[in-house]
Amino acid sequence: MKNEDFENFMNENFNKRSQWNSYSELTLSLEDFLAAKRLLKNNNNRNEFLAEEFGKRGLTNLSIAFYENEINSLTNSNPDEEILTRSLDLQWKYHELLSGTGETKKLRSILNSRYEIHTIKFAFESLMLQLEYESVKATSKDLRVELFKALNINIDFEKIVRLTKTIAPHFYPLLNMAHKTRNLHSQPFSFSRFENVRKYFYKNMDSFTLDFKGRMYFMLINYLIHMRNTGHERIDKHLFELLRKKISEGITGDLQRGNLDRSHFRDYVIIALWVNELKWASEFIENYSMLLPTGQRENEENVVRAMICLKKRDFVSSISHIEKVKMSDYLYATDYFRIMIISKFELNEFMECLKLTNRFKRYLWTATDIPEAYADSYKRFLRIIANMIDYKQTGKDGHLEKIFIELEAEKNLPVSSWMYAKAKELANPKKRRV
Repeated sequence: MKNEDFENFMNENFNKRSQWNSYSELTLSLEDFLAAKRLLKNNNNRNEFLAEEFGKRGLTNLSIAFYENEINSLTNSNPDEEILTRSLDLQWKYHELLSGTGETKKLRSILNSRYEIHTIKFAFESLMLQLEYESVKATSKDLRVELFKALNINIDFEKIVRLTKTIAPHFYPLLNMAHKTRNLHSQPFSFSRFENVRKYFYKNMDSFTLDFKGRMYFMLINYLIHMRNTGHERIDKHLFELLRKKISEGITGDLQRGNLDRSHFRDYVIIALWVNELKWASEFIENYSMLLPTGQRENEENVVRAMICLKKRDFVSSISHIEKVKMSDYLYATDYFRIMIISKFELNEFMECLKLTNRFKRYLWTATDIPEAYADSYKRFLRIIANMIDYKQTGKDGHLEKIFIELEAEKNLPVSSWMYAKAKELANPKKRRV
């Protein structure tokens, strides 16, 4: 029966009130069906449900057996936040069931385990929240973290990790990895400290779930990216090795979901270009762009394809790709203007380049979503571009001096490597490209 036939049938045979009641009952039945279907598909939820129902019906031995099987199964699994949460929940329910049975020995054992799991879970979640905070604090000035800081500053995490190694060794690799990574991000940049954490991660990888490994890869990659952005050199190959290993293990969750600062998709392409892995970058786009969230996919593909074209010095193609980008937020807007301006400059289309710089200036002054530090770095970029154009057109050394002064004043500028190379090229006429 077609939708319109069903609608006509209902209108001809039932009044509006009867129709509303029928639709309401159908909706509730569908919701119950979907809930039951999901419950039956998930063995964990199904077994927990059965254990609770057996307990309610006085079948205590069956209920105890189910709880013990589930708790043992979780104990033998690689732990992560989800496993810790589920373990604590099951142990609480098991404890409630045992309270009325007189099983003193079992009750004491599960109580001890609850205390341990609760402490480990709390410490682990606190460390992971601290990691999240370290990664977003620079771009999120309005975070209310006074309570969070007041709590965590007084916790001896090192002692908790040390005791876990002795008391609950199964959880030690997880908690120690979180602790090491938190320390890495909260201290001044150090490549030797990074190497220590990376080696520990690789050594204990079999102890971690796929989700936790993905989060750790994300944190380690971010760390090296921030190191590079603050002037640390010779780490590009280490970055590329990290992301290639991550992808080879099938850990692609960060491509499929948005994060506070977007996924690592473009980072993979940018890093591959740093080490001149153009073929790998192109294959990566072909193989993994379909994993991106639908709302990001087209923009991300066009941005990274434009980047590859810039690397190849195919500026006409870079313009062709970047022109398709929708400036839906400040990241895509700055991508658009940066790549367009560079491409037009390289093509010696200076009038078009100036028009774009003026549009970009207006955007930076009027946009409300762009972080101040981010906007300031692009204002410096525009000043350097303006001096480059003036020098190309007039040949006056004063413009060239201004370019080098701006570059020396701030190392962490957008496409700083391109600007340095271009400035040196302008300063040495023999090396200028035609």
